Amino acid sequence: MQSLDRSIEWVCEKAALICGAMFIASAIYVSIDLIARKIFNTSFVGANEISGYVLAIASSWAFSYALLKRSHIRIDVVYRYFPLRAQAAIDVLSIAALAAFAAIFTWYASGREGKRKCSSGSAAAGGSSRPSMRPRTPRTRSAFAASR
Repeated sequence: MQSLDRSIEWVCEKAALICGAMFIASAIYVSIDLIARKIFNTSFVGANEISGYVLAIASSWAFSYALLKRSHIRIDVVYRYFPLRAQAAIDVLSIAALAAFAAIFTWYASGREGKRKCSSGSAAAGGSSRPSMRPRTPRTRSAFAASR
């Protein structure tokens, strides 16, 4: 069990680093797009759309990392003043609630809604016209990882 925890922690730490790099790359891309729009009167296709995907994907992985490290603000406010039994009960309740939410989200994203988006051939509303299912896959995976 210890090796499983260490490997999950390692994956979450690497994912957090990758997501931080995604945020930086997205900020640079949007900044270059803004400068190109002002100076050259041209714009890159889908800068807003791509930055939205980066925000959604990186945030969902960051939530998993915050859960693993117990670094969420809601825990720090009152949690440390509770007795150990109450802390354990709160931990079990919060993990169960998160697992239930992640299961429902994963079922909805990969089930009925995902099939509808894939079968109808719907595409993103932005300039890139990417298939709708492509950006949803990493978010669904991170929700599943958070419910471990």
